[in-house]
Amino acid sequence: MSTDAPADFVLKGPMPEVPPGLLLSPWTWSAVILLGGVIWGLALLRKARPAPADPAAETRRAIDAALALPPEQALTALAGALRRYVAAVEPAAPAGLSTEELEHRLSALPEFMPARQPLIAALRAADASRFAGAETDPALVAAAAREAVNRTEAARGALARAS
Repeated sequence: MSTDAPADFVLKGPMPEVPPGLLLSPWTWSAVILLGGVIWGLALLRKARPAPADPAAETRRAIDAALALPPEQALTALAGALRRYVAAVEPAAPAGLSTEELEHRLSALPEFMPARQPLIAALRAADASRFAGAETDPALVAAAAREAVNRTEAARGALARAS
């Protein structure tokens, strides 16, 4: 040790990691209470979420509502309802896909095997009316859409029972 150290140099020992005054500070308790309130609020929001709706029932209601619209709007609403149903049932087939892309994605999915023909027929009829100006009866598209939903739900039920 060197001799030029000050004479009043004294070792004080280990210091506490958290000063005792910090635990008694009103700012500390305010932060703890605020954090607890945020956690409690998030827990309430998480519990308050509505139960996931039945996509088939929503699609059937949308089909019935679409038939009350004028033909061009009805066909657009029917195609949108079918696309939302497929997206709700199968996340690998989002609603933004074209009819051809959707057909390609659904070809490998077992729950859509029985429903693929009426589903694609309904979407193609709606596309032909919207993009090519073809005369299409919305009631026929609605019947094909209902059939596709019914077949898909039956296949999903059978697959759920099998597994």
